[in-house]
Amino acid sequence: MRLSWMPDLDPSVVGYRVHYGSSSGHYTTIADAWTNLTISVNGLAPGQTYFFAVAAYNAAGIEGPLSGEVAIVVSASSPSQSSAPQINMVSPGSARPGTQLLLYGTNFTTTTTVQFGGVRASFVVASDGLLSVTVPANASAGVLTVLARTGTASVQFGILPLVPPANDNFANAQTLSGPATTAFANTLGAGKEPNEPNHAGNPGGSSIWYRWTAPTDGVWSLDASGSTFGTLLAVYSGGTLAGLSVVASNQTAAGYANSLTFNASHGAVYDIAVDGISGASGDVALQLAPVPAVVTVLSSGFESLEGFLAGLTMSGQNGWVCTAPGACGIVNNLLSILGGQQAYIGFPSNAIASNPVLLYHPLNYSIDTNGHPIIQFSVMLQMNDFLDLNHDSFGWAVRNASGHQLFNIIFDNSVREISYGLDNAAGPILTGIYYDNTTVYTLVVTMDFSRNRWNATLNGGVLASGQPLTTTGAALTLGDIDATASFLNLAHPGLDAMVFDNFAVTAVPSSLPEIWSSSGNQSATSGTDVSLGVAATGAAPLSYQWFFNTTAIPNAISPTLVLKNTTPAQSGVYSVTVSNPNGSATAQSTVTISSPPPKAILSKPVNWGGQATLNLTLASGNDYRLQASTNLANWTTISAFHAYGTNAIGCDPKSSQFSQRFYRVVSP
Repeated sequence: MRLSWMPDLDPSVVGYRVHYGSSSGHYTTIADAWTNLTISVNGLAPGQTYFFAVAAYNAAGIEGPLSGEVAIVVSASSPSQSSAPQINMVSPGSARPGTQLLLYGTNFTTTTTVQFGGVRASFVVASDGLLSVTVPANASAGVLTVLARTGTASVQFGILPLVPPANDNFANAQTLSGPATTAFANTLGAGKEPNEPNHAGNPGGSSIWYRWTAPTDGVWSLDASGSTFGTLLAVYSGGTLAGLSVVASNQTAAGYANSLTFNASHGAVYDIAVDGISGASGDVALQLAPVPAVVTVLSSGFESLEGFLAGLTMSGQNGWVCTAPGACGIVNNLLSILGGQQAYIGFPSNAIASNPVLLYHPLNYSIDTNGHPIIQFSVMLQMNDFLDLNHDSFGWAVRNASGHQLFNIIFDNSVREISYGLDNAAGPILTGIYYDNTTVYTLVVTMDFSRNRWNATLNGGVLASGQPLTTTGAALTLGDIDATASFLNLAHPGLDAMVFDNFAVTAVPSSLPEIWSSSGNQSATSGTDVSLGVAATGAAPLSYQWFFNTTAIPNAISPTLVLKNTTPAQSGVYSVTVSNPNGSATAQSTVTISSPPPKAILSKPVNWGGQATLNLTLASGNDYRLQASTNLANWTTISAFHAYGTNAIGCDPKSSQFSQRFYRVVSP
């Protein structure tokens, strides 16, 4: 039965209640319509006459006088009766803001609004008989109402008070341990302390705190991209709330990033604040991980400030060695785009004893195959051929600590084509890439000693990719990186050379993704949340994909995964694959969700809004059926439901149609 009325224009009116019963002037049932001017009344007996009156009420709940009475005979097949939504079960039956509820019933398909005490809530229509609803942050206790295009259904609902997170206050900051870790929290109920700073320059208002002691010197990243709201991140030193000094925040010129990086000192204590932009709150997923540093093995610009003298041979200057001192040196301004001094190999002043001529600085670098397995060599160079006479070859060779040449790159001035050679004596491999003697090139060679692979680019274009450092099983060590020259005529070498500058050799972390920590196996009880996460490093960009028993979970693409209101069906193996263009890494966790034995305690049914309502005490995580009977022999299922929590509210919209009604709960 759908009723409508005109509004009361008194400004103190905040809502309306419909009073009705089967006798004129004697109203046995009250239905709260809140601010609506229409309501669907359910559970009316077909063929029965009902009498209705409406009263407006103020913010204190005090009603004004009743309207004039209306008598209506319920038809045998009322279309509004059959299509209006009905709520048969709410699980859980009371909850804190932010909790997800399941509403079981019928005719939910056309739902337009769900309200808690008049406060709108977010919801998802899972099916005609199931609504998933989230209790809004500012909800008040009273009535849970479902408004649909076909009618309205309501039930009493209790809002539990928010409990602030344990690390809400600075003094109770949660300790983070180790070089990498993950942390999870919910900031609903969090506040802001007196004298607490505005994190990342925003007032916020729902902050929580963490405390971390740096295990070593280095750079760390703090990432909150898996959180459900826009976060404010700030790292402080100082040790007291009044004495905090900002180390880093996620504030940027464009707004707020999902992460930040900061320099940490061994043994220093850092306080980390996580807040919500403009006071937003929700689930926090935090990842703390080191940013491995680049180690400089050798770097030189060959300038006078470094002690290099122009006009002299390179041999003997700052530790450099040349096997033909007359065929190497320091010059001024031959690379015009750079200026200053450069090194060269070539321009021999006399005959050459033998090929090749090598110019190098001994490195003998011990490679850290765990932390910094990649050696990157970069140099700017130009081929110089004054007279275009004898066309010699120049290039670079990488040798191990025993002097064994692992591979080399060759610039052949006779055809101006680039080739490379491996240590299998198979001869040069042509790249099909040509150069000229007027362009200044940047050569970058990347060597992964943990995987026996090297790549090379010239001005960003690929010269070689995925080639082996050794094909013969030679020791994967780094002795030196040599500038090389091979002259066609040793007695009368050509007046050409390779001029180079900005020579750099660095050791860098693995470009492959590496998972530093993961949440491990988890055990939980049905109805609780389970949080999973990893802290990973690797060359950007890193991408994430979570799997459940080898099946990809849609939209689970952040470093963290939160399973809400878990059930035993969610037990299994969860894994995450962290990927970048260079490779991937995987971590997995076994999640076990258990349910206690089913139990049920029913309260005495009460008449509310023309329907019987019951409070149920249950064992969370089990499946139940609420059933009704008129004779204790024949039972009809009102609602089949899953208990998300230890309480639920059962509703019987048809109770008024019977002179007596008995209820029970069975499982399954």
